[in-house]
Amino acid sequence: GKITYKDEDGNETQIDVNADGDASLPDGFPADLAPPDNVSIISSSTNTVNGVKSLFVLGETDASMDDMFEGIKNQLDGAGYTIVSETNSSSADGGYAGIVAEGDYDVNVSISSDGSTTSISFSVTEPAAD
Repeated sequence: GKITYKDEDGNETQIDVNADGDASLPDGFPADLAPPDNVSIISSSTNTVNGVKSLFVLGETDASMDDMFEGIKNQLDGAGYTIVSETNSSSADGGYAGIVAEGDYDVNVSISSDGSTTSISFSVTEPAAD
């Protein structure tokens, strides 16, 4: 279920957790950055601090880490984002990959695998005003 918390400064946090993988994307999550269909969403949250909104999604899939890494890079590229850094250290036993991209939002994707399950976290933040 969803929980919303607002502090005395008006900063707001909303969390949706569902261990069955049926959590929904946070309100306002960009459609072109939605996780691939084969990713089950375990949790999502929205955090607004000083008027800047950050959206977070944690998902799992049985797809390989390398497939998810390449697929998400292509998705970001297709959505007009510039990939500013990437790392991928995978092995048969799992590994870790990360992608940082800039565009309409600042995007940070972390991908990890234990060899059977691949976990993916998406962090999507509105760019800070200059």
